[in-house]
Amino acid sequence: MNHGSARTLVVVQRAVMLDDGAGGFTEQWSEVARFYGDVRPVGGSESLTAGGQQADMRWTIVTDYRLDIAEADQLVIQPDEVRVLEVISIRDPDLRRRRVDIDAVERRIDDDEMTPWRDTLKSPSRSKVWTRYSAR
Repeated sequence: MNHGSARTLVVVQRAVMLDDGAGGFTEQWSEVARFYGDVRPVGGSESLTAGGQQADMRWTIVTDYRLDIAEADQLVIQPDEVRVLEVISIRDPDLRRRRVDIDAVERRIDDDEMTPWRDTLKSPSRSKVWTRYSAR
C-alpha cells in the first residue's frame, strides 16, 4: 500500500446492546480502533421505497493489514463531511497479509443524527460511546 494515499482518518465503531431499564435495549456504538486509510467512493444508487427515496453510496477503504475490523462494524470518516459507513466486506486481496480492502456503504440519514459523530473524529479518547437512535 502506498502510505502517502492513506490520509483519511477512519474510526471503527462496534454495536453494543445496553439494557434501557424498561425491559428493552438501546444500541450504542463504541469506538474500537482508529487508522488512516485510502478512502475512495466507488459508486452509488437510488431507489424508491415505501417511505420515499433512498440514496446509497459505496466506498472502498484500503489500509495496512489488520484484524480488528468486523463486517458488523461501522466506520466514521471525514474526507469532506462526517460520513457513517456500514462495513459490507473485508478482503485481503493478495492473501499475503499486507493490506486490507474494506467495502462499505453509506446510507443517508438526517443531519441531527450526525451530531455525536462530529465529536468522534476530534476526540482523542477511545472510551467514549455514541448512541444512534435511528433504525439501521
